[in-house]
Amino acid sequence: MADAVVRVEDVTKRFAGHVAVRHLLMDIPRGAIFGLLGPSGAGKSTTIRMTMDIIEPDEGRVVSFGGTASGRDLSVRRGLLPEEDAPTLAAGR
Repeated sequence: MADAVVRVEDVTKRFAGHVAVRHLLMDIPRGAIFGLLGPSGAGKSTTIRMTMDIIEPDEGRVVSFGGTASGRDLSVRRGLLPEEDAPTLAAGR
């Protein structure tokens, strides 16, 4: 999608031998209100953390706003209000 704000390209993330996200492909278009729904353990939080540049995928890549800027550089254009505190988010739990 040419106007995707976030593009997730064949992303996989593992934690201690457990596959949290497997070969995810998705585009979030400009102007969209987007949500992830699924049961506990489906990889929703892990996916959000990867799109926010909190953790890196083991395979594939996440492209935000058409470039490869870091999370700090993009913080003026996106945000996250998690239920957990920051140390928990960074640990990938």
